[in-house]
Amino acid sequence: MDEPLNRKQSQLQTCIAGLLGMGLMWLAHPPVGFSFLAWIAPLPLLSLVHRNQPLFRRDYVSLWLIGALFWFVALSGIRHAHPMLIPAWIVLAAYLGIYTPLFVGLTRVAWHGWRMPLVVAAPAVWIGLELARGYALSGFNGVMLGHTQANLPWMLQIADLGGTYAVSAVVMFVAAAMAVCLHCRRLSGTELSVVTARRRQVHAILNGSAVLAATLGYGLFRLSEADTVVSPEPMLKVALVQRDVEAVYEYSERRELETARKYFSGSRDAVSADPGVQLVVWPESSYTAAMPWRVLEDDFTVPADAGVTRSEIIAGVRDSQNIFQRRAADIQLGLTAASGRTQPPSLMVGCSVLRYVDGPVQAFSGVVTIDPTGKVPAWYGKRHLVMFGEYIPFANWFPWLYTVTPLQMGVTPGDAPIVADVKGVKVLPSVCFETMVERVTNRHLRQLASEGKPADLVVNVTNDGWFDDSAILEHHRRCSQLVAAAHHTPVLMAANGGPTVSIDSSGRVVGSLPHQDESFLIAAPQQDPRVSFYQRVGDWPARFATLLCIALAISGCRGWRRRKKQLPLPSVESPADPIGDAGSEPPLV
Repeated sequence: MDEPLNRKQSQLQTCIAGLLGMGLMWLAHPPVGFSFLAWIAPLPLLSLVHRNQPLFRRDYVSLWLIGALFWFVALSGIRHAHPMLIPAWIVLAAYLGIYTPLFVGLTRVAWHGWRMPLVVAAPAVWIGLELARGYALSGFNGVMLGHTQANLPWMLQIADLGGTYAVSAVVMFVAAAMAVCLHCRRLSGTELSVVTARRRQVHAILNGSAVLAATLGYGLFRLSEADTVVSPEPMLKVALVQRDVEAVYEYSERRELETARKYFSGSRDAVSADPGVQLVVWPESSYTAAMPWRVLEDDFTVPADAGVTRSEIIAGVRDSQNIFQRRAADIQLGLTAASGRTQPPSLMVGCSVLRYVDGPVQAFSGVVTIDPTGKVPAWYGKRHLVMFGEYIPFANWFPWLYTVTPLQMGVTPGDAPIVADVKGVKVLPSVCFETMVERVTNRHLRQLASEGKPADLVVNVTNDGWFDDSAILEHHRRCSQLVAAAHHTPVLMAANGGPTVSIDSSGRVVGSLPHQDESFLIAAPQQDPRVSFYQRVGDWPARFATLLCIALAISGCRGWRRRKKQLPLPSVESPADPIGDAGSEPPLV
């Protein structure tokens, strides 16, 4: 039996375990990307779960600070966007840091109090917290444990059963099995007989090996299946245009026009290199050029201070639409001349959209689809907005907030996902971090499928130039890979500054451009007829894990309150574990 630790000794051990565990976790993610370290990174944190002595409050505070440090470094690219976002970066890191002590504390309740095997408790708590993180405070799905395996296609295929959560669960299951082996070895000959310890080690090794082998076997089967069922002919030939235009908050008509010229030049180069291009994609906001697409609803009202009549607004919007479409036709005429073909390509472009409704005019960060005749058959308004990037919390009640920040106005969230028909291919447009907050694109794909309009292809337009060549670009790409693998749907990304990438329906990168390169990528996505189990059932398995986390938190708090009432006031050496063990002896594995 280990000697009881005092506060300083406990905190020292906790800090060492936390720094080692979260340090390995950072090395497993971009920019380093040593994916094999993800399998052992949880071990130091799981050693804290195995500790028989309850943790002190300062231990949990230390874990929170270490977790915040991990996120502070992992999301350091935020500082490139604007100096005024540095406080938001710090606050975000502090918030996300909470999940580290929550994982340790809730897993301790499950293992010590509920006597749940560690190989069940650790994965369940981990993915339950990952899902909670994807919804809380508008949601953030980047830097998930499963993303560390994005470059290993045979590991990604299990995502079609449970999304990224399934990949995370497998990695954590194997890590927990290794933790059980190490724990039994430590107890061998003391609290456990040598025979019992070895038997439990063998069981843990067999469990971990079986889950890993099943995952790899399933992945190889799915990859082999894709070779036979995926159409060998491309659905479309798509030109993804990338430029490296400086991203700034301040509006400038001249800058917008220059940006559009750069992307037109890149589009002309693309169709000259491959005249078979049928769709040209420009990144987020790159097409606007001081001329947003305007939409007029039947029930729109004229603001009292507008100074114009209803008929004048209608005429103005109609004129604006005609000018917009004439400009589109001129661009397509230039592309037709460059390609030497008679049929111009369709365009799918990131463009601002203004909608006149019964109330204030709504502004959207949009994707506008332009057919070969220069007409606009469909547009999509971004639904998941970036806090402090596209809106400021509470600014609806305090509009003056926009006067003291670089963000000059807020953006309206879109109504619903759409599918744009391009040459008979059903394309789901998405904007910016809608693929990084995976639940957004996952929900869109499921919703469209349930409405009888399943998407054949996802096209994401984004401006990640805000973050220069930081790790955030790689995190975004990995999220998109998992979306593709989870739904067996190819994903194309056209980005200012990168990542511009073509991802097949198995989550594999089949083409990409270097970050900050000014070039184009010709993508030929292939149709995959498979419908994944994950698309049918959604996040429900992970939601049950989140419910388990809530139950564990309630159980831990009740146990702490019960002990607080029964015990005298704590001395200097007495532990105070608000969500530690629930009172019973822990299972030995």
